Amino acid sequence: MGLPHGQIHPQALGPLVAGLPTLCRCAFPHPPSQKGSRERVAEALETGRPLGAAARGRAALLLYSADDSGFERLVGALASALCQLPLRVAVDLWSRREMSAQGPVAWFHAQRRQTLQEGGVVVLLFSPGAVALCSEWLQEGVSAPGAHGPHDAFRASLSCVLPDFLQGRAPGRYVGACFDRLLHPDSVPALFRTVPVFSLPSQLPDFLGALQQPRAPRPGRLQERAEQVSRALQPALDSYFHPPGTPAPGRGLGPGAGDGT
Repeated sequence: MGLPHGQIHPQALGPLVAGLPTLCRCAFPHPPSQKGSRERVAEALETGRPLGAAARGRAALLLYSADDSGFERLVGALASALCQLPLRVAVDLWSRREMSAQGPVAWFHAQRRQTLQEGGVVVLLFSPGAVALCSEWLQEGVSAPGAHGPHDAFRASLSCVLPDFLQGRAPGRYVGACFDRLLHPDSVPALFRTVPVFSLPSQLPDFLGALQQPRAPRPGRLQERAEQVSRALQPALDSYFHPPGTPAPGRGLGPGAGDGT
């Protein structure tokens, strides 16, 4: 006696059930490792590197002067926001243990070499402290020992950044940036203005376009990404310039900074 239309004979299910393990292995050849997931979460909590950061795209190395803890938090917010784009961001905030083991100069040399060999870009994030360090280095060729913290990768990097600028190798490989109301681009030493210096967040579209060259997205998409980064960055900017319990405008302005209007 035949089965009603649309039903399958139980004996016909045997080969299908037997083949399920092979089918699952083909569909999911590398099942997620619980241990690997825990390690990634622990790394994110320890370093501040966001989970799900872009694993492809152009490499970008951020260099900055750790003027104070508030500025470091601002840098971290920018780096995390950039990770949501097709960029592979490196910053010393996420590599403190590695940098302590290697030393700031060796760590920067390795990061800079890898970034540039991969066709990436080095971002010099200028602040009043960074400008002072650059001016001091250009005048004396060396910073005063013990004047800054042991993890100041920006100070350690100047010895190998300067040759690229002095020998004309910086354009296309470096860009500069500073934050609105904290520093005006004209305050950056002239040597470092041989590459574009963008004011953030007001010039975010141009900044992101420079970071993603030579494959910058179309203008409409670039504007969308700039708005995305601006939204992610705004709470950190508000916290930095208007700390809780202090009247506006909060922190003092750096040399050449605007009035924030």
